[in-house]
Amino acid sequence: MLSAQAQFAGFTRLPPHWLAIARQVPGFAGAYIDVKDRQPRLNLLVSPGSTPVPRSLLNEEEQTAARQGAVRVLPARFSLRQVAQALAARGDRAAYDPALNRVVIPGDAPLSGPTGLVVSEQTVRRESRLGVLTRVRTPVGSHLALDVRVANVGRWPVRVPGHCFTVILRVLDMTGREGGRAHSR
Repeated sequence: MLSAQAQFAGFTRLPPHWLAIARQVPGFAGAYIDVKDRQPRLNLLVSPGSTPVPRSLLNEEEQTAARQGAVRVLPARFSLRQVAQALAARGDRAAYDPALNRVVIPGDAPLSGPTGLVVSEQTVRRESRLGVLTRVRTPVGSHLALDVRVANVGRWPVRVPGHCFTVILRVLDMTGREGGRAHSR
């Protein structure tokens, strides 16, 4: 099984422009960029009822993603102020993951802070899972056609490296003998 958070790249210090946004929009809790349908998508985290985030305060990368793709405004459970306090209390042993809207700490550190704000890296890894779902389609000649889908079956968002990868499936017959290999890109 893939380690869903293997590419974890949180912030040990909050980006200064986020703090500037939070001064003008107290409910702002961060932003992250992901890709949907091959288009960048800017995700702005704000507390419910918060005022809109001025685009002029976003950094260049965030503005570019907003121009080239879509912008989503997502509800944030924790404010940037709460996150900043939790990071300050943890020092360099914690990182903020805006996709989770949580402060993530190494597995051996004790949890503290508002309930749910601080989570262990082990918990995130354990609860971030990719599932492989397969469906057999009608065989074509001597070939067996399969639909294979990879889906997030865990609690947290899953990070998948942004480069091409190959999935190799072992195909076994009813007796357990290998019947061939299937490749996909």
